[in-house]
Amino acid sequence: MSQHQETHDGAQTVTLPPNLRAWIDGQRSWHRQGVRVQAETRWIADGTPASVAVFLVGADGQKGRELQRGDAQIVGGRLLGPDGRRGFEHPLDWELGEAELGGLGLRAEVEIAAYAVDAASQTLHLDLQPFTISG
Repeated sequence: MSQHQETHDGAQTVTLPPNLRAWIDGQRSWHRQGVRVQAETRWIADGTPASVAVFLVGADGQKGRELQRGDAQIVGGRLLGPDGRRGFEHPLDWELGEAELGGLGLRAEVEIAAYAVDAASQTLHLDLQPFTISG
């Protein structure tokens, strides 16, 4: 329900805030397999530049080392990577440092500076536990 105090003869300007959400394809992934960071926007112009950063997530759930950073753009309300495909490719081909063993996985952040919006993806859970021999 809405109430209007003025007549409806004049034009009213409505500004819709830009919206951005990001996610990583898949629930799990294997080492050396690539994953794609996806993003969807509303009220953001085509061709707008975006930046994507992929981070490790530590055992405490906090953001850790940055693994990859790159540029993309928004086309048709979706993130378009430098390879011309939807999403931003991140290969899982990095080595863990000693302090990073036991982490939870990956998280991506997408930022569109021209609209002052950013979004973080869900955590992609990876098996970053140290190798042990049972038995």
